[in-house]
Amino acid sequence: MPMRVVTSDHLFNQALRQSPRPSDARFRLVPLCLSLLIAAMAPAPASAERNLPNPWQLNLNGAPSHTGAFSITFTRRTPFSQLENIADRFNSRVPEQVHEYDITSETFEAYIPKSYQDGVPYGLIVWISPSDSGAPPVEWQSVLERHNLLWVGANDAGDDQPFPRRCALALDSAASMARRYTIDPQRVYLAGLADGARCASAIVPTYGSIFRGGIYMGGAEHFRAFEVPPHLDSTTMQAASFPQPSDVESVMVRNRFVFLTGSRDEARGHVRGAFNAYIKDGARGATYLDVPGLEAHDLPDTAWFDRAVVELDRPLTEAIPRLHQEAIALARDHHYGEAWTRHITAYARGGVMPIARTAKLQAEAIEQHWQRRLLHAQTLIHESKFHEAIRVLKKLNYHYSPLSDREVGMMLDDIRVLQEKGFGRGSQW
Repeated sequence: MPMRVVTSDHLFNQALRQSPRPSDARFRLVPLCLSLLIAAMAPAPASAERNLPNPWQLNLNGAPSHTGAFSITFTRRTPFSQLENIADRFNSRVPEQVHEYDITSETFEAYIPKSYQDGVPYGLIVWISPSDSGAPPVEWQSVLERHNLLWVGANDAGDDQPFPRRCALALDSAASMARRYTIDPQRVYLAGLADGARCASAIVPTYGSIFRGGIYMGGAEHFRAFEVPPHLDSTTMQAASFPQPSDVESVMVRNRFVFLTGSRDEARGHVRGAFNAYIKDGARGATYLDVPGLEAHDLPDTAWFDRAVVELDRPLTEAIPRLHQEAIALARDHHYGEAWTRHITAYARGGVMPIARTAKLQAEAIEQHWQRRLLHAQTLIHESKFHEAIRVLKKLNYHYSPLSDREVGMMLDDIRVLQEKGFGRGSQW
């Protein structure tokens, strides 16, 4: 059924990020070993710090090759999306007519905010569309921009497709975006409309360590039978549609859920009943939104979609002042890398909040301080003062980890190779 817009946000990190992002290569523009082997016998220029290249371009200055809306393909599936694994999770069998797919033959629609910068953890909405297109409505793009949210939706995964395929594509979408972009694991959300919402409401509780929230628009299911309040529905009880997840108690407490329907939606009573069932099962982060005039299979307008995102993000945005104070205390104790992590997280989660802009400025100040010290170590390597460089790098990593882990590791590897080649003044590793 066509959609129309009515006027008026340790398993994920480790299990899904199974390969480095392609953009990681950008951090190292010129391998130190090659450049130093060519120029090692020449004296360093007097203005070495100005003239040395900076192959460690840091996170806030990066940008992906694509922003805005575009089609995207992926090359690798996650083990979670294998149909047998999905069947085990839902205590069912794989239907005979459903087969594994080649992800390289599938296409997806993505939206990357223009403000996205590699290394800054943005949120992600995975969309289960009722139609053949996974693209976000144009009207919603401003919401994605304002709340620092990426978007991905599978094509050819509409209401005419079986649930196991739609579930698998949602899991693969989340995993593949996490490999390619910097994703905040606390802000990975699954959303859907009508039958897509019913799919999402089964997937989020079952994969609650991957999807930390869900937006269920015009449809919802539950793992227990629940009462449907009288509205346009003829029944008063809805049977459980999927088995109870093993970790449901922690998911209900930890995750966030938005149930969105409309005054003219024939599924309104059903959505309200599912929301009531979530509350009875201890869901602390469940929100019910009733949009005046919204009909079945209609998308909410920008204001209501924005409100849904705000509700998903609310526990995280309320914690931003605490993150900010933690960052200040860590910087005072010279743990600049940990302070940077909290500042950058506060910035990405805070959207247009004033405190988010402050956090970004403070993160940039830490990065500039870090860049100057990194260039000092680079100058020492250029001058073959390896022993001093090692001492500086190890001290640097103590104060700036985890910000410094990758770059310091690469530079120490470069020193090791140069020493093996016979360069330097006999310093010991």
